[in-house]
Amino acid sequence: MSLLKSLFKSKEDSTQKNVFVSPVNGTVYDLSKVPDDVFSQKILGEGFSADSNDGDVFAPCSGEVGMIFPTKHAIIIKTDLGLEVLIHMGIDTVKLDGAGFDIFVEVGQRVEAGEKIAHMDLDLFRNSGYKVCIPVILTNLEQGKEVKVTEGKAEAGEHGRISIA
Repeated sequence: MSLLKSLFKSKEDSTQKNVFVSPVNGTVYDLSKVPDDVFSQKILGEGFSADSNDGDVFAPCSGEVGMIFPTKHAIIIKTDLGLEVLIHMGIDTVKLDGAGFDIFVEVGQRVEAGEKIAHMDLDLFRNSGYKVCIPVILTNLEQGKEVKVTEGKAEAGEHGRISIA
């Protein structure tokens, strides 16, 4: 392969990667630790989870908002490469019928990785007995691929903690 061709290939490869960032100021961790079998057993797909210290939720990737659930507990972002990313805020919070969620985006809007998309009222959720973890699921990840996460404290928009292998 010529040097010129390898330079263009390198640039092309790097622009086609799905880049993920921490969606919270808080903690990121492996999906297997989510206290709900649908997520921890990866029934909906590969992913990771996060706990927010302040209730703010940020886009884990760039793309277009494809769906906001009527109950405001979940948002789907479709990346430029077609990957569908479900951001599910809380466990069983669908039962709150939208109470405690502020959504800052709308369907069809382009968002950039690290952009604030929602806020969760952590006190309301905890006082009502809901788990406030935020599973992030890649619902249509290519067969054989998996999400790798470097667990620990994270800042919203932080690169290098989440990758696809």
